[in-house]
Amino acid sequence: MNAPQSRTNSADSLHNLGVLQRSRGDLDGAAESLWEALGIYRALADEIGDPESRSALALSLNQLSVVQESRGDLDAAADSHREALGIRRALAEEVGSPESRSDLAESLNNLGNVQGKLGDLDGAAERHREALGIRRALAEKVGGPESRSALAMSLNELGAVQERRGDLDGAAERHREALGIRRALAEEVGGPESRSDLAESLNNLGNVQERRGDLDGAADSLREALGIGRALAEKVGGPESRSALAASLNNLGNVQGRRGDLKGAADSFREAVGLWRALAEEVGGPESRAALALSLSNLGVVQGRRGDLDGAADSWREALGIWQALADESGEPVHLRAADQVKTQLEELKRSREGG
Repeated sequence: MNAPQSRTNSADSLHNLGVLQRSRGDLDGAAESLWEALGIYRALADEIGDPESRSALALSLNQLSVVQESRGDLDAAADSHREALGIRRALAEEVGSPESRSDLAESLNNLGNVQGKLGDLDGAAERHREALGIRRALAEKVGGPESRSALAMSLNELGAVQERRGDLDGAAERHREALGIRRALAEEVGGPESRSDLAESLNNLGNVQERRGDLDGAADSLREALGIGRALAEKVGGPESRSALAASLNNLGNVQGRRGDLKGAADSFREAVGLWRALAEEVGGPESRAALALSLSNLGVVQGRRGDLDGAADSWREALGIWQALADESGEPVHLRAADQVKTQLEELKRSREGG
């Protein structure tokens, strides 16, 4: 075996180990393995310089950025994505194959997602628009389920940024196009993944419809998403499908509350709380615990509106405990703000009961 090949094999083994460690939640170990792999890939790309070695370097940067993002180091993740993007842009220009252009679109979407998390919505929109143009061209040229699914994903990412920027008409347009693609794919392919994607697009459109004041349209979209999510949770049963079901219930509960269907909203939030509680016990990560706290907060609001003040107080107290624990662990401003909001709700409830 020649020296470059043996070093490539070593880098591949370290890379695969890092991916496995990340999937198991060992982010420190994953970062260490991926950094070591990255050093070898970088040296090989400098020495050999062929498309294959440079593509491997870009893939390694991609995986490292995922770990950096999971550890909360968004600036470092953006730097890694930018370097990968530069490599893949050059490869797309040199090689010009559908695969190289798909890789370029992937890096654009990845960087756009991190820019969105950093609050750079203009930059995120620019990245996602460029990715969307590439994905659309590939879907028209290649036309298979994979390229159309990637196009729907890019539409989804751009729609999310447009919604955050307040462009609700643009967001609705993107989500409707993504929904049309994903509905067709769910009918053609029919697997759990394509139906999960369809439910995601229905949820996305429903949320935008709610923000635009189209509560009937939002309820229709979210009920369809809920039906798909419930069937998937029963058939697949894993944490991911149950998490998606709980999110759909939470979204529908919000719309039901705004339409004045307080019993329906309370039922939706209670079911979501039950699912999130089980997931928080099984998975235990901050995401599932935050989702549980949010559903409890929402349930408390509906209980208060229905006159069940004791129930509202219980829900809010439990939510407050979770938000405070998350704030102590992470120091994240979003957790601190959520805790403060629930404290305010409890104080207002106490004053109203004393006044009554």
